[in-house]
Amino acid sequence: MMLQNAPIRRILLGCLAVGVLGTSACAGQSVTPIDIHDPVISVESRRFVADAQDAVSIARSGYDYADQELRAARQQRARLMAGDAWDAVSAEVTDSFDTLLKARIRLAELRRDAAEARVDLAQEKLREVYAETALRHDIEAYEMAPIRKTVDAALEDLSEANARVAEQLLVVDRSSRAWWKSYRGLLSQNKHPNMFFTNF
Repeated sequence: MMLQNAPIRRILLGCLAVGVLGTSACAGQSVTPIDIHDPVISVESRRFVADAQDAVSIARSGYDYADQELRAARQQRARLMAGDAWDAVSAEVTDSFDTLLKARIRLAELRRDAAEARVDLAQEKLREVYAETALRHDIEAYEMAPIRKTVDAALEDLSEANARVAEQLLVVDRSSRAWWKSYRGLLSQNKHPNMFFTNF
């Protein structure tokens, strides 16, 4: 999922949530939510459903946190690169520092994408749990194969998102090493830009 398509992703996310609630507008098989207070449902199944519902809530909280971290990373770069504190610093050092900040922003973007993939997976798993519980208690019949296929696809999406995060962590590490190399060059020139430590 690309960052520039964030509004589209949010629409799709809401569409998927509606699908979990039993509306077929988003495509695929409609699955009716299970009422955990239904006396027909066994205690074990109620716990199974409740755990899946909690997983969706937790995943959504994780997305909100990742989104906040992304905004903070962008604000940090804007704050640190502003002003005249860089006037006495060479372009090489400035560019190295900015590259590191941009790498961290990209990492935050990818972490938010991964968090969104976790929401998608949690919602698909909840849909699967609803369907399995309905079948187990003879409430309603569903074709489980397509439902499980969507879960597998969401799991694959999350795996790919996590892989991109891992790759970007390496980029951040390389950028950080390059920045500190540049900073040591400043120290050798008896320049001490303490702003890097007070603000970074």
